[in-house]
Formats: sequence, structure tokens, C-alpha cells
Amino acid sequence: MRLKLQFSLFILLIISSVVFSQESWIQTSGPQGSKISALFQAQNGNILASTSNGIYYTTNNGNTWQLSENSPTSINTLSMTADATIYASNWQLWRSLDNGVNWEQVSNVNSSQSVLVLKNGTILNGTYSDGILMSTDNGQTWTSVNNGITDPATAQVVQFAENPAGNAVYVAVINQGVFRSTDSGLNWTLIGDYQQVETMFVSSTDSLYVANYPDGIFVSPDHGNNWIERNGGGSFSFATSFAESTDGTIYCGTHSTSGMYRQVEDHWEWINPANLYTSVTSFLPLAGGNFYIGTSGQGFAYYGSDNISFYNNQLKNTNILALNVMGDHTLLAATERSGLFRSDDYGSSWNSILIKKTPGSHILDVKWYDKEQRIYASVLGYGIQYQEPNSSNQWFELNDGLPDQTIQTIAIDTVNNIKYAGEGNGNGLYRLNSGSTTWESASSSLSFGDYESVRSILITHDDLLYIGTHDNQDRVGLFVSPDHGNTWTTFTAGLPDKSY
Repeated sequence: MRLKLQFSLFILLIISSVVFSQESWIQTSGPQGSKISALFQAQNGNILASTSNGIYYTTNNGNTWQLSENSPTSINTLSMTADATIYASNWQLWRSLDNGVNWEQVSNVNSSQSVLVLKNGTILNGTYSDGILMSTDNGQTWTSVNNGITDPATAQVVQFAENPAGNAVYVAVINQGVFRSTDSGLNWTLIGDYQQVETMFVSSTDSLYVANYPDGIFVSPDHGNNWIERNGGGSFSFATSFAESTDGTIYCGTHSTSGMYRQVEDHWEWINPANLYTSVTSFLPLAGGNFYIGTSGQGFAYYGSDNISFYNNQLKNTNILALNVMGDHTLLAATERSGLFRSDDYGSSWNSILIKKTPGSHILDVKWYDKEQRIYASVLGYGIQYQEPNSSNQWFELNDGLPDQTIQTIAIDTVNNIKYAGEGNGNGLYRLNSGSTTWESASSSLSFGDYESVRSILITHDDLLYIGTHDNQDRVGLFVSPDHGNTWTTFTAGLPDKSY
């Protein structure tokens, strides 16, 4: 009965904490960032940026942005005809007749994974499961063109690419490979057994670049007859984009915190601007060897001379994973792929806090411990990092004893000076006792069964310790310990078996 009462009070506390005297919310000025899946320049100079909120366009080089009307979201590819009609794919096929300001769905096409307007005006549309469609009348009618594709009935097209001369077209098909056509898509020939292509690109010198998961980058100098592996100088399991600058240098954007690389002869050189710490998803070449770039988490930026300037403005799409209060009015925000932020004015403005080793990426949780005057943060892949008071932004590791450095959640028992870390890969709960620098298991007496991740921790005023768990089959668990994790009781009566 006592446990049920404690849990009821716990739920009541959560409910009451979200009841405010005001009935409206005010959006703060940050943290800012956006996952941009594609960049494109319209015929009139408008720059288009596709996000999960829709397609934004700017008429002043990124200083301000406007959301397009009837805008599709999370676009994969964009391509333009000679009369300035822009086509876009995102499961469906879309087009804009006014440089990206307004959009309409192409009603006579069932699906679209990728679209390319060839130099001769032919439009190729790659579908999700029906192979390739061709239009020679600006999208009025479509014809299936799958001759040579291994299995058209299951052909999921990733991307098209055309060479500079317009006499070779390439298509990447999931689980089937890379194909070439020399007749604008009427017939196809298998040229590479790359079945998980992330992105593809043809350089001005007619070299075909293919990024294949998890093997990395392969280059063909002769239309796919021969291939050369080119992974020296970096990690390219998740290469996301290619581009060529006006001086002929090839650039590659990669997933997570690897950022971007440039090709130097037969290898890659890592470009490491101090303020870039997330995926580079798209490039838009500019004069002088510079670029506009789209990122996954930091929004839209200008790159030149190995420096990056960000112009996010309305592109606000940062995923905030955790919030905490530091002192009386300072807020801390842990974000996905955008790092840790701090606000000293109740959220009106935010500043980025750079953490040792990884200035961005996923910050899974953040806690302020007033007694020690320390910030504790869980950084995906780097475990728990903490900042000493007045340490000029120096961060230190606190991972001794932890079997894994994917910490989903942190909790601090301020009365007993005990810290808890919820592991995310099936390793349970760990405890750091007062005065110790080595973590120990706090769930060794608990049989998790198939429960894998400790997702939440609550320490009540009367010293009860609750943990919430979640597994890869969406099953949930709730456990309670009266003695800091030495013994546990399952406490799931009345809770759903799964999280949906």
C-alpha cells in the first residue's frame, strides 16, 4: 500500500509540475538549429532548404527565410527543368512553378524517392517499389523504363546522377546495385554491386563517386567499368553528400560529428572548423571555391577558407533531450546533435557550451549539482563528462567502472551524495558513492529479463529510488529500491506492457 501511495504521489507531482498560472507559451530565441536534407538554387537565385518542417526559401542569401506554401517536408532530391519548373521527391513527387515559393503534388505519380531532370529535358523519377518512371513532356505522362534493372517490382531507387556530357546516367537501387544508361534511361546495365548506397555524384572530370554503407567511398574513372576504393584519411561508413567546388576540389559530408572532408589526390583531408559539430547533409557550390552547406542539427551555413558562419534564423528545429536549472535562473539544455546550451536570462537567449572531445552531437542528459558547483552531462559515445567550477570550460571524464558510455540518464541524490547513471545498452543502473571515483552496479540483484535501457531515474524525498526501463520491443518496466539499489521490487501493476 505504501508503494502504491508513493507512486500515486509521484504521478501527481508530475501532473502538477506542468500546470502553470499562464495559459500560453512564449517561444524563446533558441537553441537554434535544423536538419536540412537538401539545398537547391532556383533560376531566379532563391536558395531552397528542405527541413522536416517543410521547404524554406531565402531571397537574401540566408539572412531571412520564409516557409513555402503547401510545402513538402524532408525532401530527398530537387531538380529543375529548362523552363524553371522545380521537381522535388519525398515519397511523393512535387513541383514548383515559381522558384520554390509554392508547391503542388504531381498527381499522376504514385511515389518518388529521387528525381532528376536530364540535360536533354527528360525527367526520371525513382519510385519506392516500382522502379523508374520517365517523362518526356514535362511530367504530363510517365512511362516505366526498367529494362536491365534486376527486379523492377522491388526496385527502391536511392538516387540518380548524370555525367557532364549527358551521355551517361546512373541510378542506385537498394539491394540491387548501381546501374548505367547510355540512352537517357531507356535501358540499364549493372556496373557495381553496391547495394546500400547513401549518395552518388559525378565530377566535372567524369569520375563517378559512390558512398556505400558500410564500406565507404568508391570511385570509377571510366563510367563504372573499373572501381577504386577511396577511404584513406577518414571514416566514410555514413557519407551523406558530395560536391565539387569551382576550383575542382571534391568535398564529402559525413554523418554525426565527422563533419566534412576534401579530396587531396587519392585520399581525404578532414576539415575541422571549430564551430561545426554535426552531419553535413548537402552542399551548394559558390564562386571562389566556397559553399552554402546544410547540416543535421545546426541549420544553414556559409563555408569559406575553412571557416563556417551559420545563418539559422527561422530554421529552428533542435531536438531538446533534457533541461535542468543551474542556480536561481540559469537554464541548461541538452540537445540532439547540437550540443549543450546555457541561458542566463530565462531562455530569452542561449549560448553554446563546448564539451571536451565533442563540442556537439547528442547530449542525452544534463544535471547541475549545487553542492559541488558542477555540471554533469551525458554525451553519446563519451559517457559522463563534468565541468569543474571556474574551469574556463574544461571538461573531465567520469567513466571508470562503467561498462558502456551510452548513458541515457543521470540522477543525483543530494542528501547522500550518490550519483546514478542509467545505462542504455542493457547494462542496468550504476552508482557512484560519496567520495568514490569508480562506478559500481546498483542493479546486480535485479533481474531485468529483456529490459535493456534505464530511461528515467527518480529519487523521492523519503529516499526511495525509482527507475523506468525500456527494451527493443517497446516493453516498459518500473522498479523501486529502498536502499540505494541494493534490493529491488518490481512495480508495474496498472502500467501498460508496452510504450505505445
